[in-house]
Amino acid sequence: MGSKYEFCSLGDLADFSSGGTPSKKVTAYWNGNIPWISAKTLNKDDIYTSNLFITQEGLEAGSKIADAGSLLILTRGSGLFKDIPIGYVAAPVAFNQDIKAISVADEDQISSRFLFYALKSCKSRISEMVETTGIGAGKLSTDRLLSMKLPIPNKEIQQKILSIVRPIDNRISLNNQINDYLVECMQALFNKHFNYNDPKIGSIYDIADVIYGAPFKSSLFNEKKEGYPLIRIRDLSTFSPQFYTTEDHPKRTFIEPGFVVAGMDAEFTPILWLGERAVLNQRVCYFAPATKTAVTPSYLLFALKPLLEFIQNYATGTTVAHMGKADLEALDVALPYETDLIEFSKVAEPMRLQIVANAKENVRFVELRNSLLPKLMSGEIDVSEIDVTQLNNHLAHQWCTLLLSDGYNRSFPIVLLNVLFSLAYYLSYRR
Repeated sequence: MGSKYEFCSLGDLADFSSGGTPSKKVTAYWNGNIPWISAKTLNKDDIYTSNLFITQEGLEAGSKIADAGSLLILTRGSGLFKDIPIGYVAAPVAFNQDIKAISVADEDQISSRFLFYALKSCKSRISEMVETTGIGAGKLSTDRLLSMKLPIPNKEIQQKILSIVRPIDNRISLNNQINDYLVECMQALFNKHFNYNDPKIGSIYDIADVIYGAPFKSSLFNEKKEGYPLIRIRDLSTFSPQFYTTEDHPKRTFIEPGFVVAGMDAEFTPILWLGERAVLNQRVCYFAPATKTAVTPSYLLFALKPLLEFIQNYATGTTVAHMGKADLEALDVALPYETDLIEFSKVAEPMRLQIVANAKENVRFVELRNSLLPKLMSGEIDVSEIDVTQLNNHLAHQWCTLLLSDGYNRSFPIVLLNVLFSLAYYLSYRR
């Protein structure tokens, strides 16, 4: 590692702060314009929005703002046994009590972005700090985190490492933002085409075939990737199944990327599945376009959302809301005109397919970044003699050439990946 690196404790590099949750019984605290991050929404590298928002009154009553440039790390929850979610705050957000905000004390010593990568590169060490609480949840000791030693290079080396890693993450972040914007555009198109004053009413089975997950035996679950990936409710937010199953269940249902799925406990919001081909576990269902109709997955994604929210708002239960087959069958559904379906799908379906393509591309970028990051952060790959300016100019030239080419839309992702994989190979063997 040489003299370019110095071991520093996290507590000497940064300060920690805790968040909170405004009372959910007070409606004035919620549905404002301040994104509020919980364990479920701490699922991207760059954090700038959420599916939950609080008001300024809610912020003052029980939460806290994480400023842009700070980091968020999950310190409590059952998910800690599988992963340590860490995010870089790209725009100010509020956060709950299960999350800690990390603020760099001295940017001249270490940049917040570099600290983000330093922490991501040692997730395995952080995982060893996770303790089990009395209720079986995971807990990450703040004191142990603060005392953890990290190898920190000088600022010149930090900047060179960032110059290598950031283009990869920028592409990942761009794809995520594009997908968010595409969803917003699809929602606007849906509102335009299907805002009927006096709609024809039918049942959910007029627009969708509902396929339920199978009760796979937990004794046959494994983490060795043997058999098929198994989608449980908790996997819907990460698109990354933690368990596989070898069971050949007679009611086994496979879903593909881009299918519309929803959980049947707690939150029922339908989503596009953006993970790999997998099978559905019980309490997860898949909505397929009804046969012999012009219904498409993009239509179902937005048509089902208010219907399932209605069930959720009126579901009974002491702590967790549940959705059953009877709840779906009791729904009154506004039926679309076929002409509107066709016009909507002409524009929306290509958007849905692009969302899937962007997600698949991100999987490859994440794999590339994760293979490079530990070697770069530890000093195993020496970047001290790399001319970053020349490298960046080369990459910029490659990208500009692609942008100006007629085959940009088709070739850009493939060529960019080739450039980055070549870079990875170069860095791995340059000693």
